[in-house]
Amino acid sequence: MVHKKERETSDCISYTDKDFRDLSPAERESLKIRLQAARYTVVDGVFVAENRAKYEAARDFKKELKACKVLHEWGHTVYLLPFDYARDETGNQKKSADTLTDGEFLELKETDRNIRGNYNKAIGQGKDVLLYITGDVDKQFAVNEMMREIGNIRKQKDAGKKNIDFEGNVYIYLEKRAELLLLRIKTSGIIREDNPRLGAPPLT
Repeated sequence: MVHKKERETSDCISYTDKDFRDLSPAERESLKIRLQAARYTVVDGVFVAENRAKYEAARDFKKELKACKVLHEWGHTVYLLPFDYARDETGNQKKSADTLTDGEFLELKETDRNIRGNYNKAIGQGKDVLLYITGDVDKQFAVNEMMREIGNIRKQKDAGKKNIDFEGNVYIYLEKRAELLLLRIKTSGIIREDNPRLGAPPLT
């Protein structure tokens, strides 16, 4: 088998040479339009970029598709974006989101139960995040971990040690309970739980 780094990747187009966090709002909107114009095929309701399965390591691709299917099943429109779409002229990959979900950049992370660490990694890659939790974790644990991490990030921001905009949506899927949570996070750090099903009435 040919290793991924040795494959011919001439059909991998670089759509941006910047990390997600360095894109201006106008650049993000332009990037969305160009990425949605790429070539996709529908797999189990998910729009999958044609070169994603070709170049992504098989194990990683299966994980990504599994996570995307969860969002699709809850009514969301998901584009699993082209492989290696964010890289500079020297070929270095930039920090970027895995998907466009409901028209917004969303990063996928899978973990047993390390919610805080994986959220911290993901927020620099997209506006929204899906944390796919494979361990035996309940809703209260997940929400508490997110509250602790947001509080920690706020302290670092207030001290000038970190400059991250964490406003956005965080989906948390608890695999063992087949439960999807949606936490809406404001710039102030306020967290509000909402209905994760697209188009459903908001939680009161």
